[in-house]
Amino acid sequence: MIDLDYKELVCNLTLDYANRLIGDESKNLEIVFSNSINGVNGVCYPFANKIIYCDGYMKLNRNNVNAIRYTVVEECAHLVRLSHDKVFYKICKDLGCDVLTPPKGTKFYWRYLAHCEKCGNKKYYHHKPRNISCRKCGNETAIITGNVMT
Repeated sequence: MIDLDYKELVCNLTLDYANRLIGDESKNLEIVFSNSINGVNGVCYPFANKIIYCDGYMKLNRNNVNAIRYTVVEECAHLVRLSHDKVFYKICKDLGCDVLTPPKGTKFYWRYLAHCEKCGNKKYYHHKPRNISCRKCGNETAIITGNVMT
């Protein structure tokens, strides 16, 4: 297995997706890799035109282009939409990535897993979810499991 230069890949993908969303403003986008953000894969500061990626997460998934793309698309979508709502998820899908479901092989250190018994949808969380209704089918009861490593 060949190790990819994940930082170069992340930067190239970020600039490509950011350009699609914010045009010429993407030229001023600051891309940072940090080990000081824990519990998240990345953080977007649209008003500062800055995205910080968790270096440990990116390094863990350095050979999984789909996992890297999944994170980049989610953070770039935050450049134009802060909240995780229907509009946000539509932006992600328009960019070619459904961020509701992580790609196969993505490595995470999660604290909670919500599993819908009705449709089988799974959603991972770093913090215990307040609303456990399924975003896929609307089922209001999901099984919450703690301390999940994938």
